[in-house]
Amino acid sequence: MQFTKLNDVTIQQAYVTMEGYVGDNPTIGFKGMLHLYSLWLAQSKAFFRPADSTDMQNLYDYWDTALTQAANLKIELLHS
Repeated sequence: MQFTKLNDVTIQQAYVTMEGYVGDNPTIGFKGMLHLYSLWLAQSKAFFRPADSTDMQNLYDYWDTALTQAANLKIELLHS
């Protein structure tokens, strides 16, 4: 099996990059996707309904799963 592509810097930094897009970075004042979506949701609705809370939880679960999978891949890369 060839592992030459696993040494690509883009692949090795993929988890760090994705984590940077999802979460806030208070040092530089960057607001991540979860923060921006929650702001949009709050500003687009006159009242926050239970369904909106479910939407927000589903989005959080999606990104949590994506980050977990990316972290697992990074660990597997380090093992190889």
